[in-house]
Amino acid sequence: MALGFCAAVVAAAPGCAPVEAPAAERTDPALDLLTTYRAQMEAFNNTPTGISDEDLNALRDQTWGPFFEEINAEPHKMPACTSLAGVAMVLRVVLAEQNLYDFDEALVRSALAFFDARPA
Repeated sequence: MALGFCAAVVAAAPGCAPVEAPAAERTDPALDLLTTYRAQMEAFNNTPTGISDEDLNALRDQTWGPFFEEINAEPHKMPACTSLAGVAMVLRVVLAEQNLYDFDEALVRSALAFFDARPA
């Protein structure tokens, strides 16, 4: 966030070129994956009641299922966070879904990778 604020201030200064965030700050595969997973889970949860288990299973496979599998894959395929927004999303998902699924470890490893990649 601070980088974005600084870039806005510099860009607003006369004669100064805007400062671009490093590529790692512009994209975060972990954030993208979890944002999509949560959106697809919400779409699934907004399904009208009264449909068959077979149809629910098919809908799961069309919405959140593939993203869940990517997060929960063994060996861990959950991408490392590359932004603080990604770390925050990991924490939100862990808190929202604690004890529901067994992917907390993969998510925590993803968040820790962000800090491990930073200089001390």
